[in-house]
Amino acid sequence: MTLMQSWANSLALFKPKNLKPFAMVTALAIGKLYQTIWPFLVVSQLALLFLGYAGRYFIELYKPSLASLMYSCTVIGFISTIIFAIIYSVIFLAARPSAERKNLRYFVHYLATALPLALTIGILNLIALVKMRLFTKLIFALNMPFVGFIFFAILLPISLLIFALFLYLFTFFYLDGRKTFLGLWRTGVRAATMLIYNLPLFFILIVGHALLTYAIKMLIPLLPLPQLSYRYLLLEPCFIALIANVYTTRLHSQPSLYVKEAP
Repeated sequence: MTLMQSWANSLALFKPKNLKPFAMVTALAIGKLYQTIWPFLVVSQLALLFLGYAGRYFIELYKPSLASLMYSCTVIGFISTIIFAIIYSVIFLAARPSAERKNLRYFVHYLATALPLALTIGILNLIALVKMRLFTKLIFALNMPFVGFIFFAILLPISLLIFALFLYLFTFFYLDGRKTFLGLWRTGVRAATMLIYNLPLFFILIVGHALLTYAIKMLIPLLPLPQLSYRYLLLEPCFIALIANVYTTRLHSQPSLYVKEAP
């Protein structure tokens, strides 16, 4: 199958005869996903709320010095990162196509595998954020606002969304593949192959995801919880379940692209 044929085939998913069953399967997968992960979501949100109120209480009661304040914020940030990494791992493990029964034993067994990947992705996101802020200062220091607009309004969002989608696919291939160095290389090749050979389909999905994210951001003043909470409570589980369904569909419709051994 050529690249153009694969692109056309991926867009065939939006034909009415294909879209209706796909949407029904995805909706069922989302419902099943929430049925599995809701205890983890509730506990994680309570833990994050406790951290936030504990940090605020500590600051108001003890009036710490700048050094103590920075240390406390670092500790709280680190714990929050671990919590979000666990949420991220649980969502992927629950959405992962598998015949295994997804009970507590299943999550405990696979969490040790998924958590390092989730932490790595979190660290990469932090590095990208730091680089983005440094680049912002450089852009305005050189008095090039137009370049900054093109970069931050167009190139950076598209690049980050495509990179995030690659990480989603990488995670599913990683969970189903061998955990060796060569296995990681093959996982990356397969994830990149699926992304490239289905780029029009994934582009439409990430644009839809970006629009939903923007809508949630606009509604934030009207909602009682922080933005990240809504992202992990609403957007991430739904989008990951959608990508899991696409992953399964494309894996079965294009097996020769992914089953063969990568060099």
